[in-house]
Amino acid sequence: MKTITKPFILALIAVLGYSCCPRPSFEGCYITRWKDSTGAYNPVSSPMYIKVLGSQVTGAWGVEGNSGQLRGTLSNNGYELTGEWAAPLFSSPSYQGKIWLTLSATGDRFDGTWNGGTPRGTVHTRMEWSGRRVDCDSIPEHKYLKTIAGP
Repeated sequence: MKTITKPFILALIAVLGYSCCPRPSFEGCYITRWKDSTGAYNPVSSPMYIKVLGSQVTGAWGVEGNSGQLRGTLSNNGYELTGEWAAPLFSSPSYQGKIWLTLSATGDRFDGTWNGGTPRGTVHTRMEWSGRRVDCDSIPEHKYLKTIAGP
């Protein structure tokens, strides 16, 4: 009888571990906070909904009457999202800028940065933007955000 080698066992565990446990997805709902163009945290946490279709991402944050959209692309590993934000919407004159978000290994939060245009000019410094995952049913704005999150 042949002996099973340690490298074979480790390789088998790696393959089985990878195939049994799907990696987290950006798709879902979050409660977010960000620093504004002055470097201070926005005093109100904002709900966000993110939709993923392949490597394309669309999303929306805020509440009806004070919201915005995002769109972007996921990296090959599915943990980095780069794209654009617009407030109020991409289809109307708005404030716009770039986003760089990274999903945690457990999928329970993201951390990242944003920059872009404001009425006083362009914000060149990247400001913090983070979110923690929540059950979509726990945020009343979910249905509204889902309607403006894009295709």
